[in-house]
Amino acid sequence: MWLRARAERTGSRCGWLIGLKSPPASPVVMQSGVVSGPPAYVRGPPAFELALSSSMQQSTESAPTSSKRPSKLPKLPALTQRGLSITHKLVALIALTSGAIVLFLASYFSAQQIRESHSALERKAATYGRLVSKQVASAIAFDDRETAREVFDSVAQDSDVESMVLMTATGATLHAHGVPGPWIAAAKRGVIEQRVVDLNDRIGVVSPVVSAEGPRGTLAIELTTRGLIEANAKVVRTAALAGGVALIIGSLLAVAVTMMAIAGARAVTRGLHRSIVVDHTGHTARS
Repeated sequence: MWLRARAERTGSRCGWLIGLKSPPASPVVMQSGVVSGPPAYVRGPPAFELALSSSMQQSTESAPTSSKRPSKLPKLPALTQRGLSITHKLVALIALTSGAIVLFLASYFSAQQIRESHSALERKAATYGRLVSKQVASAIAFDDRETAREVFDSVAQDSDVESMVLMTATGATLHAHGVPGPWIAAAKRGVIEQRVVDLNDRIGVVSPVVSAEGPRGTLAIELTTRGLIEANAKVVRTAALAGGVALIIGSLLAVAVTMMAIAGARAVTRGLHRSIVVDHTGHTARS
């Protein structure tokens, strides 16, 4: 019994020393102001906790501050691409814009050229009407067909002249060159002043003929628009070719400008990412 009690006391004291078991409570007796009994012990932290905290503090103090590295670098938010990329969108935008401008300019200038050519042919017909009407005035005065023929033959050297008809005051044909259109029947009644008529495939002019001797007549001249149509087709082909070349060049420039812009944007993004990483690393090192 004595050995068993001694072993229990020894085990309890060992357990207290290693921090696993509290010391047994002993009664304290006050005798005339003096505390009697075994000394009181205050429980402290376990021994293995003190050793672990001490080793961690030593390793932290011995490690240099500059060797600290951030556990995870910040990452820029990734952009989710949906549909066309920004490169394709920029190229399409610039190509469509340049194509619209080229199409507008080609159509506008070609239309202006066609309109100017048509106006020039009308002015030419009016000029022929004034000149020829004066030259055939003597033929109307004396019913001279030979004079009318000579004048018509000289004017017919122009390939644009389709037909010419000289009529008397009664509407009778004094001399004719070529095959006139059906509208000539309305001109037999005569006119007071010169008129230019647009006949789609032809441009006609009707001029009054007044001789110094007194007789009057009517002159009708038709100019063909075949040359005008051919010139207009050539203008359209040239405008289409120039527009196509300009569109191709514009598309290539659009691709080049877009690639340069994207390269610049990527460079700015990389620089921004580097600055964020540097700021994060410096903040981590200071902390």
